[in-house]
Amino acid sequence: AVGKTSSATPTLPTNNANGPTIVMTANGTLTMAADTTGTPIQQVVHALEASKNIFTFKVSEGTNAEDLKINALYLGVLNSGSNLNQFTLWDTSVSPAVKVAGPVDANNGEVRFSNSAGLVTVLKGVSAKVLSVQANSSDAGTLTPGSPVISGVTYTEYIGISSGTRIRLSGGVTNAVMGRT
Repeated sequence: AVGKTSSATPTLPTNNANGPTIVMTANGTLTMAADTTGTPIQQVVHALEASKNIFTFKVSEGTNAEDLKINALYLGVLNSGSNLNQFTLWDTSVSPAVKVAGPVDANNGEVRFSNSAGLVTVLKGVSAKVLSVQANSSDAGTLTPGSPVISGVTYTEYIGISSGTRIRLSGGVTNAVMGRT
C-alpha cells in the first residue's frame, strides 16, 4: 500500500504478535461389547442364590485419545418372573474383584448405577476393563420355571478426563440372555 498524499510505503513490523493459543483435544470414545467368556448364555438360577452373575461386558477407550470416567450405567432387565433383586456392579478385571456400585433394585425394568465421582475409569491404551452385574434371587415361592432373564446396557454417561467432554449414550448396545430359571 502507498499513501495517497505522502507516497510513502508503510513498513510492517518484523515480529508477528500471536494471540491466545487454543489447544483442541481429541475426545475419547467408549467401546462396549459383551464378554462372551464371562456372560452366561444359559444357566439355572435357584431360589435364594446370592451374587449370581447375570451379565458380563467389556469397556475400553476405542481411539487411544484420553482416559474416560464412567459416571452412570443403566441396565435394562427383562425378568418376567420378577425374581431378581439387589443388583451390584463389579470390576472383575482386577483380582480380587471390586464392587463398584449397588446394591440397587430394578425399577420399571431398569437398574441404575451412578456416581458423580465416577464408577470406573477406563484407561486409554490399556486392555478392556471387564465389568459384571450380579443379582440375588428371591425365595422359592416366586420363582417361575422357564422364565427368561434378558439384560443389556441401555444408558451410559462418561467424561473424557483430559477434554472434559461429557457424552451420554442411550439405547441398548449390548445384550445377553441369562438362561432360564
